[in-house]
Amino acid sequence: MQALEKEGFLSWSKREFRQFVAAYAAYGDEHIEKIAGEIGTKSVAEVEAYCAVFNDRCSLLSDYATIKQRFDRGRKERHEVAEKEMLIGEKSCAGLCGFLCLSHLACFVVHLAALI
Repeated sequence: MQALEKEGFLSWSKREFRQFVAAYAAYGDEHIEKIAGEIGTKSVAEVEAYCAVFNDRCSLLSDYATIKQRFDRGRKERHEVAEKEMLIGEKSCAGLCGFLCLSHLACFVVHLAALI
Protein backbone atom coordinates (compact mmCIF):
# COMPACT_ATOMS: atom_id res chain seq x y z
CA MET A 1 0.00 0.00 0.00
CA GLN A 2 2.90 2.38 0.69
CA ALA A 3 4.04 2.03 -2.94
CA LEU A 4 0.59 3.14 -4.10
CA GLU A 5 0.49 5.95 -1.54
CA LYS A 6 3.65 7.36 -3.13
CA GLU A 7 1.73 7.60 -6.41
CA GLY A 8 -0.82 9.94 -4.79
CA PHE A 9 -3.50 7.54 -3.54
CA LEU A 10 -3.52 8.79 0.04
CA SER A 11 -7.32 9.04 0.01
CA TRP A 12 -7.66 5.25 -0.28
CA SER A 13 -8.25 3.57 3.08
CA LYS A 14 -7.04 0.09 3.96
CA ARG A 15 -10.66 -1.07 3.78
CA GLU A 16 -10.98 0.32 0.25
CA PHE A 17 -7.68 -1.34 -0.69
CA ARG A 18 -8.93 -4.71 0.63
CA GLN A 19 -12.22 -4.26 -1.24
CA PHE A 20 -10.29 -3.40 -4.39
CA VAL A 21 -8.13 -6.53 -4.10
CA ALA A 22 -11.16 -8.75 -3.48
CA ALA A 23 -13.14 -7.26 -6.38
CA TYR A 24 -10.12 -7.31 -8.70
CA ALA A 25 -9.64 -11.01 -7.90
CA ALA A 26 -13.33 -11.69 -8.53
CA TYR A 27 -13.79 -9.67 -11.74
CA GLY A 28 -10.35 -9.07 -13.23
CA ASP A 29 -9.32 -5.72 -14.65
CA GLU A 30 -11.83 -5.96 -17.52
CA HIS A 31 -14.70 -4.98 -15.21
CA ILE A 32 -13.67 -1.69 -13.62
CA GLU A 33 -17.34 -0.68 -13.15
CA LYS A 34 -17.99 -3.78 -11.04
CA ILE A 35 -14.85 -3.16 -8.99
CA ALA A 36 -15.94 0.44 -8.35
CA GLY A 37 -19.40 -0.84 -7.39
CA GLU A 38 -17.91 -3.28 -4.89
CA ILE A 39 -15.80 -0.55 -3.30
CA GLY A 40 -18.75 1.82 -3.24
CA THR A 41 -16.81 4.94 -2.33
CA LYS A 42 -14.71 5.39 -5.48
CA SER A 43 -15.74 6.43 -8.97
CA VAL A 44 -14.95 4.40 -12.07
CA ALA A 45 -12.32 7.00 -13.03
CA GLU A 46 -10.67 6.73 -9.60
CA VAL A 47 -10.62 2.94 -9.82
CA GLU A 48 -9.21 3.06 -13.37
CA ALA A 49 -6.36 5.32 -12.23
CA TYR A 50 -5.70 3.17 -9.17
CA CYS A 51 -5.81 -0.01 -11.23
CA ALA A 52 -3.25 1.31 -13.70
CA VAL A 53 -0.75 2.13 -10.96
CA PHE A 54 -1.60 -1.04 -9.07
CA ASN A 55 -0.83 -3.19 -12.11
CA ASP A 56 2.53 -1.47 -12.54
CA ARG A 57 3.55 -1.44 -8.89
CA CYS A 58 1.79 -4.31 -7.11
CA SER A 59 4.95 -6.44 -7.11
CA LEU A 60 6.42 -3.90 -4.65
CA LEU A 61 3.78 -4.63 -2.02
CA SER A 62 4.95 -6.58 1.02
CA ASP A 63 2.07 -9.07 0.63
CA TYR A 64 2.40 -9.37 -3.14
CA ALA A 65 2.69 -13.19 -3.07
CA THR A 66 -0.61 -13.50 -1.21
CA ILE A 67 -2.34 -11.00 -3.51
CA LYS A 68 -0.97 -12.76 -6.60
CA GLN A 69 -2.28 -16.11 -5.35
CA ARG A 70 -5.68 -14.56 -4.80
CA PHE A 71 -5.70 -13.10 -8.32
CA ASP A 72 -4.56 -16.40 -9.81
CA ARG A 73 -7.39 -18.23 -7.99
CA GLY A 74 -9.88 -15.63 -9.21
CA ARG A 75 -8.63 -15.92 -12.80
CA LYS A 76 -8.88 -19.71 -12.61
CA GLU A 77 -12.41 -19.55 -11.20
CA ARG A 78 -13.53 -17.07 -13.90
CA HIS A 79 -12.04 -19.32 -16.55
CA GLU A 80 -13.79 -22.40 -15.15
CA VAL A 81 -17.14 -20.60 -15.09
CA ALA A 82 -16.65 -19.39 -18.67
CA GLU A 83 -15.67 -22.89 -19.75
CA LYS A 84 -18.79 -24.39 -18.16
CA GLU A 85 -20.99 -21.74 -19.75
CA MET A 86 -19.40 -22.47 -23.11
CA LEU A 87 -19.95 -26.20 -22.72
CA ILE A 88 -23.58 -25.68 -21.77
CA GLY A 89 -24.01 -23.43 -24.80
CA GLU A 90 -22.30 -25.97 -27.07
CA LYS A 91 -24.53 -28.79 -25.86
CA SER A 92 -27.70 -26.80 -26.40
CA CYS A 93 -26.44 -25.51 -29.76
CA ALA A 94 -25.27 -28.93 -30.94
CA GLY A 95 -28.65 -30.34 -30.00
CA LEU A 96 -30.34 -27.77 -32.22
CA CYS A 97 -28.04 -27.44 -35.20
CA GLY A 98 -25.72 -30.44 -34.90
CA PHE A 99 -22.49 -28.42 -34.92
CA LEU A 100 -20.87 -25.43 -33.26
CA CYS A 101 -22.61 -22.29 -34.50
CA LEU A 102 -20.73 -19.03 -35.16
CA SER A 103 -21.71 -17.39 -31.87
CA HIS A 104 -20.33 -20.33 -29.88
CA LEU A 105 -17.26 -20.49 -32.08
CA ALA A 106 -16.57 -16.82 -31.32
CA CYS A 107 -16.97 -17.52 -27.60
CA PHE A 108 -14.59 -20.46 -27.88
CA VAL A 109 -11.97 -18.29 -29.60
CA VAL A 110 -12.24 -15.64 -26.86
CA HIS A 111 -11.73 -18.25 -24.13
CA LEU A 112 -8.90 -19.90 -26.01
CA ALA A 113 -7.16 -16.54 -26.37
CA ALA A 114 -7.47 -16.02 -22.60
CA LEU A 115 -5.53 -19.22 -22.04
CA ILE A 116 -2.61 -18.15 -24.20
